[in-house]
Amino acid sequence: MSCAICEGPIPNALEEGEYPGALTKFLNGYNGYELCSICGDAEGMAWKFGNRNIKWHMIWSIEYQDWQAWKDAVLSHINGKWFANTKVE
Repeated sequence: MSCAICEGPIPNALEEGEYPGALTKFLNGYNGYELCSICGDAEGMAWKFGNRNIKWHMIWSIEYQDWQAWKDAVLSHINGKWFANTKVE
């Protein structure tokens, strides 16, 4: 099984298949998507440490139930590239 966000091994490359991954916080995990360790950490950390644009995008994706937008926000938090120089008013 692979991560629902990055398609990497679950829980990670060193311990693939040894134990289950994290459930996504998207829609409180009701979709049953399992994540690798890196994406699970990033998903949780983005709420506290992500920039305002990532947080806004995550809130928007939940409101509109847009899984692809959620994935984009988490991957952007991991890569540190999303709207780094954009001002939010």
